[in-house]
Amino acid sequence: MTAFSTHEYKVRVPDAAGDVVLSPDEDSAGEITLDASRKPHVQATLNVAVADSALLTKLDPRASRRVVIDVTSSSDDGSQSRLFDLGIRRADPDRASGTVELELASDEAILADAAQLVDDVTPRTFQSSLRSVCEYVLSKVPGVLRNLEPNSRALSTGTLAPYGPRFGWARSFVTTGSPAPDAPATVVRFTSPESGSVSGRGVDSYGNPDLAAPGTSGGWLEGPRVTPGQTITISRFIRLFVGKTTWVTRVRFHNGAGAWVGSRLSGAVVEQTLANNWARPSWTGVVPAGAKYVAISTVMAGATALTTSTLMDITGVMTETTDRVRSWREQALEPGGPDADVTAYWPVASLVSNPSFETNTDGWAAGTNATAPARFSDTAQGEVSGAWVARWAANAAGSSYIDYQDISIRPGVSYVLSAYMYSEDAARNGRVMMRFKAGNGTILRDVYGPTTALKSAEWTRLSIIATAPPGAEKATLHLEHIATAGGQAARADGVMFHEGTELIPYFDGATVDTAAYDFAWTGPAHASNSTRTPSVERPPEALTWRAGVSGMDFLEPLLKASGLRIVCDELRRWSLRDADYRADGNQTYRYGANIETAVESLSREDDAWFDAAVYEYTWTDRDGIAQRRVDAFGLNAAPTKVLRVDPCDTTSRATP
Repeated sequence: MTAFSTHEYKVRVPDAAGDVVLSPDEDSAGEITLDASRKPHVQATLNVAVADSALLTKLDPRASRRVVIDVTSSSDDGSQSRLFDLGIRRADPDRASGTVELELASDEAILADAAQLVDDVTPRTFQSSLRSVCEYVLSKVPGVLRNLEPNSRALSTGTLAPYGPRFGWARSFVTTGSPAPDAPATVVRFTSPESGSVSGRGVDSYGNPDLAAPGTSGGWLEGPRVTPGQTITISRFIRLFVGKTTWVTRVRFHNGAGAWVGSRLSGAVVEQTLANNWARPSWTGVVPAGAKYVAISTVMAGATALTTSTLMDITGVMTETTDRVRSWREQALEPGGPDADVTAYWPVASLVSNPSFETNTDGWAAGTNATAPARFSDTAQGEVSGAWVARWAANAAGSSYIDYQDISIRPGVSYVLSAYMYSEDAARNGRVMMRFKAGNGTILRDVYGPTTALKSAEWTRLSIIATAPPGAEKATLHLEHIATAGGQAARADGVMFHEGTELIPYFDGATVDTAAYDFAWTGPAHASNSTRTPSVERPPEALTWRAGVSGMDFLEPLLKASGLRIVCDELRRWSLRDADYRADGNQTYRYGANIETAVESLSREDDAWFDAAVYEYTWTDRDGIAQRRVDAFGLNAAPTKVLRVDPCDTTSRATP
């Protein structure tokens, strides 16, 4: 049996002044391809007739214009539709024939375009979740379609601004047993304070559009900021625990300075057919000139019978710069999906050979206005490391120091000094100091940490970060207790001095190994330097989004290291995918079952087959020194074809 189908193509360019309808060239319309292994995931060529050359400005890729292709396939079995919302990457007009050839792509292309103008270290704050790193990067890329709401999941830990009670309904955060389809399970629950047949009750967001004038502070300024000329769509999931009712979303824009912009606008009325059923009212329109923010009400459109215990739930709020209601997402990524921990792990050597005074006080000596440091077993406050601390007393009022011996250093390198201290007397201060010296002992620079109030009942960690000046070859370390009288004593423990630009958790060679790090002494215990060595090295620089590096190039090494890839489909939906991901409609083909003829090829001439892989990673460390690491995998001891992957900026993995 042979089945025939016809296809209808509708092509338009979204425009706030009115969509521009395009006609595909009947002789050579073009093609759309989807490739799971390619970036961008969706690519297309489209030939369209453009009779009016003035319309070419609507097709200029430099203005971030887009094309929406609506494809409908009809057959005896029914019809199917598929929408493609793609960015214009290139436009080639043929003025003689009145046609334009367009190259289109999904939004990975704009992620590959966008870059920061300055180094951005913020991704490091999200390192425990690669999804969160991706969300941050996508939030910085102009044109990425994302939810602008600050608390779309209705979490009790989020801002309350999106959920203002209307007419005094009591508000609480709950977890519902029957979540809205494709929406989060957490909701804001409201309880009615009144009885009777009423309308207009519901929830306000970022203000009340019915007021004569908007406010200028608080929740008014905590909602999503809007841009004049943009098309936006606002939607919410809402339900009332009574019978059938109807809902409508109303919006009104304001300038953030106490004045409304335009009149109140309403979306279509949406019916809630049964008690406890979810409805999703929405509004789509263009942001007017002069607007900065939007106030939203979602209310009952008709009279509904309430009691003083009637419940109302709302969740899954969305505001997006699009002309249609899309499936709910908290930010840009589709909910669910894989994640990975990309926390930075890197080697460090602590250059203090006697950091916790476990066997003696070697290397430490009395400095200005101090008694000689002595070992002390602190049974009251405990120790930071081991079983002993150092104790010293001031000879008189003023700064009292204990000093640590010369340490070899390198000029131009950043160093971190830290120590735990407390005072035996209340209300005393302390600080730490590095002294940089030339090879002949000449003092080049003293660098003091901030003066810090020391506690008498618990440890306080003091620290300073400084760069060794030109000519510096040695450094001495100094712990300062500022006494108000002679005899006042201080204690210290857990001293570290290492190369770096940030304070890290204390360790020494006696620290118990973890899954992330191995710790060791370089020589005798408590009498040599300490090292921490990561099980898997990922330098912190890998989580710095460097100026001029595209969002895609920044994310790709982290994604590869986690066995993931980031994809944006034809509906502008972003997701993280692993090797097991299968797209909807994925099919298996077998010869003689659903394949009549096929062309096969077995080859070792391209990169589709290999039996070993070598990943080379290069980067410049914090000292400006070029670093190189190699990660390799082989199926056999003597591989016959090795795939070499171009250098990347961080540690990844080679797997079959």
